[in-house]
Amino acid sequence: MNARRKPLSGSGVARAAALLGAWLTVGWAETPSRLFDDSTLQDVHLFVDRADWQKLRDNYLLDTYYPAKFVWNDIELPRVGIRSRGSGSRSPYKPNLLVAFNRYDANQRLFGLASVVLKANNQDASLLREVLAMKLFRRMGLPAPLEAPARLYVNGEFFGAYTLVESIDEAFLMRNFGEDSGYLYDWQEDRINGYRFEYLGPDPSLYVPTLWDPKTRKSNPDAANIVAMVRAVNEVSDAGFLETVSRYIDLKQFVIYLATENFLADCDGFVGQVFGMNNMYWYRFAAGDPFVLIPWDKDGTFDWPGNSVFQGVEENVLARRALQVPQLRKLYLEALVKASQLAGGPGGWLEQELDRLYDQVREIAHADPHKQCMVQGSIVSCTGEDFERGIAWLRGFVRARAEFVLEEAAAAGYSAAEAESAPRIESVGNAASDELAAVRIGSLLNLYGQRLASRSEQSGSGQGSRRLAGVVVTVNGARAPLLHVSPDQINLRLPEDLAPGEATLTVFVEGRPSNAFTILVQD
Repeated sequence: MNARRKPLSGSGVARAAALLGAWLTVGWAETPSRLFDDSTLQDVHLFVDRADWQKLRDNYLLDTYYPAKFVWNDIELPRVGIRSRGSGSRSPYKPNLLVAFNRYDANQRLFGLASVVLKANNQDASLLREVLAMKLFRRMGLPAPLEAPARLYVNGEFFGAYTLVESIDEAFLMRNFGEDSGYLYDWQEDRINGYRFEYLGPDPSLYVPTLWDPKTRKSNPDAANIVAMVRAVNEVSDAGFLETVSRYIDLKQFVIYLATENFLADCDGFVGQVFGMNNMYWYRFAAGDPFVLIPWDKDGTFDWPGNSVFQGVEENVLARRALQVPQLRKLYLEALVKASQLAGGPGGWLEQELDRLYDQVREIAHADPHKQCMVQGSIVSCTGEDFERGIAWLRGFVRARAEFVLEEAAAAGYSAAEAESAPRIESVGNAASDELAAVRIGSLLNLYGQRLASRSEQSGSGQGSRRLAGVVVTVNGARAPLLHVSPDQINLRLPEDLAPGEATLTVFVEGRPSNAFTILVQD
């Protein structure tokens, strides 16, 4: 179990990349990664009665389901439910759609998924803010939905450029956390008052389902825990804030999440400028571990490259009080720097991803007969030229943002010397081979490095544990099963639902993240 193998270094990844083309020609496991493979455009066909399709568009503000046939690649689901969805982005001309595979057959699934979202991107002329934002969340080691650009055909005719988005539900929970029996809530923004984590009093109905809308355990959503959490955030003393609030919220995950959002200059996120808190899910683990946040609907990102990394923090009670804790403030600054380094400036990883995805969607963006954009607060028809302007804005943001954030973090007190005490992955080895060019999906893996755990511990389960001795390892944001952890080595199993290609490993030791280490995986 603990015998050292020849590690995969950065040069090993480059060496293995030469073999990637051959591996990608081989099919991989029947998992959601196939549907959300963003290395190519996904073609989705819906066949729906024309009268029903017109009713859906005429009544786009309603959540009425209509029967349809769903076809993707060589897979056909003859009867699914489709409905309009969204909040401010709803449109009769180019509707956002929820496709419920299990609407008329409770057992019908596609790769284990009960539903999928087809996002019209009516508030994003570039079509790519959402996809790019979620890629950065996952690269930061945080759970985030899988997404891929798609062509939507309705009754055989090209209808428009869309984005396939993974639903946040039990399947998502199982993929990312290895469980689905905890408490999942969909956040409902307060469009009238702009809620910012204020204590509203002891009445549970003011919180659940008004703000925290339960998606699991609906018959017993445990509103009392949420009331107690909000009251603690507002009323506990400064000295007791970290200990008390940590019983309810994983505060370290929260500040990393907040830093990622603020690096992306999200105008409609946790510290949203218009409606207060917006666009997230909350998940509390079945065993009682505190809440973690899951990002959702990130087309409000890439707002302005000069946005302060503290914009909106003072107005939000949880964000303000969390960043007043020195330990959490340091972690927040470290996460901002990490996001900046991962994204890079001109020619960096984020611009490379932008260019790759732009090449994919350019043709369908110009050909989209129903393309819409947000102009002065209203959704209106737009053109391929608007798409190009949206891409130009994105590119300018990506090239300027990292340097700006690094300067702000330094001015706020970021210390590179203190950051060097974080966990560090130095190399990766495959438990089955001394000669390691790449690793296989589902294989055993050894991580080598420094400060990878505070103590040694073996999992009591043959399948591994998603948290062991205070250690969590994420692969593209999803928690991997851990077999053994120690300060200089971790043994784990790669998730079975990865897509072939690059994967990012992050070790969290009592919530503090390591560097992001990229490996190449094959089926």
